[in-house]
Amino acid sequence: MGYKAEDLEVLAYDFSAVGGPVGTIPEPSQDQVEQLQAALRAMQADLIDDKGVVDMQKVRAKVAEAGGEGELARRTREQTTAALAEVCSQSPSHDELWNLPHRHFAGFSAYLVSALLNPR
Repeated sequence: MGYKAEDLEVLAYDFSAVGGPVGTIPEPSQDQVEQLQAALRAMQADLIDDKGVVDMQKVRAKVAEAGGEGELARRTREQTTAALAEVCSQSPSHDELWNLPHRHFAGFSAYLVSALLNPR
């Protein structure tokens, strides 16, 4: 019967299994979604060659510039956390996202980006 607004999935999270909060995410504005997309692109831009393929020499240079893989991972997590908290209007907050165990953070990130860019 076509598109019905009430059929669109509510953006929600439940981190109670790892001692975190439960809540819903306010519907992001178009500007917030565009800012998230820009932030994600910017994090990858200097690792991609002109054909859109990851350039391993650029990756190695970025790792060396950051002071090692661990530091690069920490910086990437910080940038991703900030971008996600902004698109979520701080629900969950930056600190709540930062304190999630890695796999839960990665799972939430994948869920949220998919829900925003390919809503069901």
